Amino acid sequence: MDPNANIERQRRIVAEIHACEDRGHKTQWCACRAAIGELADLVQALDGWLCSGGFLPRTWERAK
Repeated sequence: MDPNANIERQRRIVAEIHACEDRGHKTQWCACRAAIGELADLVQALDGWLCSGGFLPRTWERAK
């Protein structure tokens, strides 16, 4: 698992979910609902990665 790609995808999905919410969920099965499962998988994978000693995504590292 690439934590950098993971966190970037999480951020894109969150933006998609917020955009869909802003449109008022006009359809019964909207795009944000489809993205929720993927986001849950990404969060779970990143959590497992970090808990097993994996490195942080670049955007989470402290500036040196």
